[in-house]
Amino acid sequence: MTQKQLAAALDRSLASIASMQKEGMTLDSLARRRALARLLDIPPVLLRLDPHHWPQPPASWWQNEGYAAFAEGDDGYPVAGQVVRKYRKILRKEDGRTWTLDDLASVLEISERATRSMERLNASLDSISRRRALVEILSIPPVLLGLASLDELQQTMQKTLHSMMERTASYNLDFLVFEEALHSYWQTNHSNTARHSVREIKGYLTALHRVLPYQRSAEAIHTLSLLCRYHQLLANILRDQGAFVEALAQLDQALLLTKALDDDEQKAIILFRRGGVFRDRGTFEDKARAVADFDTARTLESFVSPSLRAAILIQAGDAHACIARDETDKKKSIQMIDMAGRIVRQGILSDDEHFLHIDELRYHLDRGLGLIALDWSKMALEELDLIDRDANSRFRRRHAYADLLAAQAYADQGHYPIAASIAEDTLEVMVALNSRVNIARLARLYEQLRASSYGQNPEALRLGMKLGRAVRAQ
Repeated sequence: MTQKQLAAALDRSLASIASMQKEGMTLDSLARRRALARLLDIPPVLLRLDPHHWPQPPASWWQNEGYAAFAEGDDGYPVAGQVVRKYRKILRKEDGRTWTLDDLASVLEISERATRSMERLNASLDSISRRRALVEILSIPPVLLGLASLDELQQTMQKTLHSMMERTASYNLDFLVFEEALHSYWQTNHSNTARHSVREIKGYLTALHRVLPYQRSAEAIHTLSLLCRYHQLLANILRDQGAFVEALAQLDQALLLTKALDDDEQKAIILFRRGGVFRDRGTFEDKARAVADFDTARTLESFVSPSLRAAILIQAGDAHACIARDETDKKKSIQMIDMAGRIVRQGILSDDEHFLHIDELRYHLDRGLGLIALDWSKMALEELDLIDRDANSRFRRRHAYADLLAAQAYADQGHYPIAASIAEDTLEVMVALNSRVNIARLARLYEQLRASSYGQNPEALRLGMKLGRAVRAQ
């Protein structure tokens, strides 16, 4: 099918079809993805669509599968608004009360009125990204909203990756598949961990590197962009595993690729991520390297999105806090973080193409980290208390990191029993996530407890025993 024929079938312009094929634009519509799957014979799961019932779902199939008795929509699926309402009412807050429309609206960053229209009139529910967000927030089975699960998508990708690499001999890549895979891996890593997918991610990188020398200019630019972003994803996973040398190698390779792209925003995000690796490795020289990378990224602020600018300011502030020598340096570091806070509160961060998840939660976490680095632990605890755990309940990794920071702040204040108790609970989560970089942070906290007057207490020693088991298991 030609682009012209596809444009006519979808009632779109030729320009929008070209953008869709090259950059994945205009594909947030459920109806449009279904039309593409039907017209081009694309396996539904590769477009994140339910592969089990569409395109000819049996009547009321969801009741036969044990789900609630929702009304049937025109597409043969449960009425989406009813599904959202049902699962919102199932969700309970810490005090036992049901989530309200306003609670859901605050997480989606829309008005209460828009949320009511969504539940009653299915407003804005053709959006794939909105449906994905609702699945994640309300724990809705994806199939009820016509979507494939992440597990189904990744299983299909595992099966097709080898054949896709074989097909690169034709020098034609399906960019949409690579974009969808990248999104799913980042999403998994933010909420839990994508460490089990490292081999698959390396497979995608191999396929991209293999085809690049044979592509035309426009295709090569897209492939270079994908390579940069896949190298960053792999580096982020490796950093969390404490594999700092390998993570830096991935980011250095991505930085070299940006020279061919002439893309200042891509350069800025890579410098931002490399600075984060240097900061986490934490030697005296690395702290200086982190500051240098963040400061260089700041020189590119006029070329980047608001979300990336906020992220750079936050991390630059934290890095400067680690090397602050006097009160003037300390104030400057906090001022940088607070500049990011103002950007976050302006609510202009809808574009998150770099998977940064910059929001109020991230701001409070990193401001708390900066305050701890400045030895202002009491203020750090006050900052961490501002985190709305209900509104951000799906970010397991971030909440565990908040607890780690709180434990550190309590230890710095000399409240060792509280620090040990929080650290022990946090360790369980970090072990489940296999977050080696955070387990190493907890080990440093334990050494601080051992060197204190509390070091011989059973609680401190128990933490040490559990840390020892965790390290040996790695």
